[in-house]
Amino acid sequence: MLFYFFYFFSRSFFFFVLRFPFGLFLSSPPSRHAHACIAPFPLHLLLLSLSLCFLVVIFFSFHLSRHAVLHTTFPPPPPLPTTTKMATPRSAKKAARKSGSKSAKAGLIFPVGRVGSLLRKGQYARRVSASGALYTTAVLEYLTAELLELTVKAAAQSGKKVRRLSPRTLTLAVRHDDDIGSLLKNVTFSKGGVVPTVSKAVAKKHKKSSKRAKKSTPSA
Repeated sequence: MLFYFFYFFSRSFFFFVLRFPFGLFLSSPPSRHAHACIAPFPLHLLLLSLSLCFLVVIFFSFHLSRHAVLHTTFPPPPPLPTTTKMATPRSAKKAARKSGSKSAKAGLIFPVGRVGSLLRKGQYARRVSASGALYTTAVLEYLTAELLELTVKAAAQSGKKVRRLSPRTLTLAVRHDDDIGSLLKNVTFSKGGVVPTVSKAVAKKHKKSSKRAKKSTPSA
C-alpha cells in the first residue's frame, strides 16, 4: 500500500506541478523535443491520480486511528515505595543466615551440624542425610536430659548438700534405673565406683552366724 501511495503521489506531483503548467501556458513549444517533454497532461488522468492519492491518505489515516492508543485509556502504574529495596543475592544470603541455625529451627540445644559432621567422619554409613543427623541429635539431647534428671534425684535422695554432680552420683542414678541401666549396662564411668550390693551367699552366711551367736549367749 505504501508503494502505491508514493507512486501515485509522485506521478500527480510531477504532472500537476511540472508538466501541467508548462503545457497550459506554453502553447507554442520551441522545438520538437521540448514539445514532447512539455505536452499538456490530460485532465481526467490528473483528477484520477489526485483522487487516488486522497483515497490512500484517508484510508491510512482511518486504519492508523483504529490502532492508535490513547494515554488516557491506561493510567500510569503507581510508583514503587522508596522504603523497600529489591533483594540481591548477597542480601538474600545474609537474611538466610540471620534466620537461625538448624538447631534453632528444630528447637534443640545440641548442634545438629556438628553431630552430622561427626557421623560423616565416623563413616557409619555411605550416606548421611540431614534428617538422620537431626534425629540423632534429638535422641542424644533426650538421653542427656534423662540422665541429668536421674542424677539430680539421686543426689537429692542422698541427704547431702550437693553443689556439683559427680561421676559417683551419675553411676548410682544409671544403675538404679531399669531402662537406662539396660542401655548402658556395658558402660563404665570413670571414678564412678560400683553400686553397694550384698550377694545372696554372703547374706545367708551372715544370717546363720547371727543365729548361732544368739544361741551361744547365755540367757539372763
